[in-house]
Amino acid sequence: MGIAQLLGILWARKWVALVALAVTVVTALSIGLLLPPRYEATATMIVDVSEPDPVTGEHVGSPLVRSHQRTQTELVRSDRVALDVVNRLRLTAAPDYQAAYAERGKDKQGDIAAWIASRIKEDVDARFAEGSNIMAITFRAPTARSAALMANTYMEAYLDATLDMKVAPARRNAEWFEVQLQGLRKDLADAQAKLAAYRQENGIIGNLEQVDTETARLQSMSDQVIQVKGELIAAESLQRQLESGKGSAADALVEDANLQKLRSDLATVQASIAQARGTMGANHPAVVALNAQKATLEGQIATQVRNARASIASRVQALRGRAEALQAAYDAQERDLLAHQKQRDMLATLQKEVEVKQTQLAAAVSRASSLNLQGKIAFVNAVPLDEARAPDNKAFPNVPLIGALAVVLGGILGMALAILREIFDRRVRTLEDLEFATGAKAIASLVPARRRARGGPAVPDDLILQPHFRDTGLRLVKG
Repeated sequence: MGIAQLLGILWARKWVALVALAVTVVTALSIGLLLPPRYEATATMIVDVSEPDPVTGEHVGSPLVRSHQRTQTELVRSDRVALDVVNRLRLTAAPDYQAAYAERGKDKQGDIAAWIASRIKEDVDARFAEGSNIMAITFRAPTARSAALMANTYMEAYLDATLDMKVAPARRNAEWFEVQLQGLRKDLADAQAKLAAYRQENGIIGNLEQVDTETARLQSMSDQVIQVKGELIAAESLQRQLESGKGSAADALVEDANLQKLRSDLATVQASIAQARGTMGANHPAVVALNAQKATLEGQIATQVRNARASIASRVQALRGRAEALQAAYDAQERDLLAHQKQRDMLATLQKEVEVKQTQLAAAVSRASSLNLQGKIAFVNAVPLDEARAPDNKAFPNVPLIGALAVVLGGILGMALAILREIFDRRVRTLEDLEFATGAKAIASLVPARRRARGGPAVPDDLILQPHFRDTGLRLVKG
């Protein structure tokens, strides 16, 4: 079907399409005018999730912002907020709600406040503007004033519910912590009393740190014993070498600066004696004097060696006495610590128990103080932005929009009915319809010829033959 055929059908069946259009528009407008009006009022607020809590310092992280916003919108539509709105506006005493509640029948009677809350929940909507922290609470009502009143009341109920949900758990937890603090204080007092009784029973004046000091002292004494015994072993070894050695080999073990000088002088004198004997003889006065100097140096060296040996022997004796005394003191200290090891362990256990109780009590006191402060601070991260105002125009029904949609739908319906009518009552209206009906191509068609009378309008003349050469391939020849 071509465009020309379609337009021809619509023109021929124009009254069907126009009647369908008129009926659709009239029906839609009538329904729109008969429907009860609905007004929408919107109250807005800013819900700032980036501001940390003034007590805990916690704030909502970026990945949880959308989840937090969904939680807030669901809170607006919750039964808790709806019941608060019902109580604030005393809707249970409203005649309209009472009449509607009474029509439900006795078998469906229940709490009227809960029933009204379930009704008004259907007319409230809350959503955040995309990419912002502004939340809009919209309420739909039969009158503009009631829509604004309900939207503003919902905003107030939401703010109070948000504050109560933050403060009430903190207060309950603070009360619970107060009860726990009493038990923790009693436990700490019992642990301290047990520790004091154990100290008094065993005569322990110091604390665990002092006992640890005694242990450190024992370790220090052990180090001293080891050091002195090492020095004693070295001194005894040197003494044995001196006693078993002979001549200069043994004397070399006690070399000091004075001995080295004496030995150097002796070597010089011996060299001078050897040189003098070769030139002057053994009885020469110079040689005799050198021999006397040599004897004097040898006597001094022998005296120095004897003194060094005596000093080493005295040092060995002193180190033995010191080592024995330190060992005796170490053994006494060790016996004393071993005797009090059980007391030390019990003292450590009791003192550790007291420390644990003190830590638990301090943590509980800190948490209770934080909860008490949180329960007293009236802080929420939502503040009103704009109150709802009574709208001038109703949101539903939108008569202009309904009329526009009715025109579009009525036009579509009218064209559809016209085409259906044509399908069931087909007519030949164009050359294409004739060719479709006969299955043959048209050679020519008769069309009316018009001529314009002189000074007058165009008037019909005879019919003329209009050939269709393009379709048939024939050519009209004159004559």
